[in-house]
Amino acid sequence: MSGKSQRVIACLFPDWPATALLLDTERDLSTPVVIVDNYQVTAANARARQYGIQVGMRQRDAHSRCPEALLAAHNDDRDARWFEPVIQRCDTITPHMEVLRPGLIVVSSRSVASFYGGEEAACEVLATEMEQAGVECLVGSADSMEAAVWAAPRSVLVTAGQTPHFLHNLPIHVLAEESALPFFSQRCHMAAMLARMGVQTMGQFAHLPRPDVVQRFGNDARDIHCMACGEPLRAVLPHPAEVNSTVQHTCE
Repeated sequence: MSGKSQRVIACLFPDWPATALLLDTERDLSTPVVIVDNYQVTAANARARQYGIQVGMRQRDAHSRCPEALLAAHNDDRDARWFEPVIQRCDTITPHMEVLRPGLIVVSSRSVASFYGGEEAACEVLATEMEQAGVECLVGSADSMEAAVWAAPRSVLVTAGQTPHFLHNLPIHVLAEESALPFFSQRCHMAAMLARMGVQTMGQFAHLPRPDVVQRFGNDARDIHCMACGEPLRAVLPHPAEVNSTVQHTCE
């Protein structure tokens, strides 16, 4: 774990599995989409949610609420294939980025902010470039990668040094958001347990003594408590640049 604060920009492409399916089938982006796995909804776009369809709902119930919805099984290959052009487009803005999953990119703020004249300007450039690509993009920034990822769906650019304040009032169930961040199953378990114990906000969790948290929930809880406090766990790891190599061999 790094104790040194670093600025991170997160670019979230909401409901990416649904968007990837629409791109794959060349359907209009306003089409309601439901992605299922093992007869349970794992993703739904905003249009489908207008009919009351939610993640975790049974496939049968979702279909009854919106029979005309485009329904398909979860497909990691499809999600990754259609996200590749987005990665390439983002790479033209900055190489200092890491793909956490198809639909979520984090960017080291320092270099891109200095190039575009500030972090806010860099966030605007990223959002505008993605909009021109025809995909929705929500941007957030904070002093840690985890906080930036939580800021993105709320479209919040957290001022430097204010990350603990931003996290303080967020509901405790935020811990269970975003499976691409570390300790997802442990975070989900802790969020449910903490809520039952009367801990309703991230701030209340952050104020609990860390040794007590570790004793109650185990060693992984130390890093989860750091996340809730806005302390960075690690830096952004830029994806390696592609190297084009040519080998020439002259036969006798």
